[in-house]
Amino acid sequence: MAQFKDTDKTSVEQTSANHDKAEQERQEKHRQHLEDLLDEALQETFPASDPTSIPCTRDRSSSGDNRKV
Repeated sequence: MAQFKDTDKTSVEQTSANHDKAEQERQEKHRQHLEDLLDEALQETFPASDPTSIPCTRDRSSSGDNRKV
């Protein structure tokens, strides 16, 4: 069995830390994108008594339902 050197362990730790940071950045971008979509939908809603105008364009064919929402 091969023995890991301290530098190998450090490299693995750095790779793991980089992956965690990238995942956090991806999640933050996704959250911000959703916030931007919601802000836009709220701005498009007029008058205030109307429901929020959030368009749904997700294709549901992956769940066996071929209708577009």
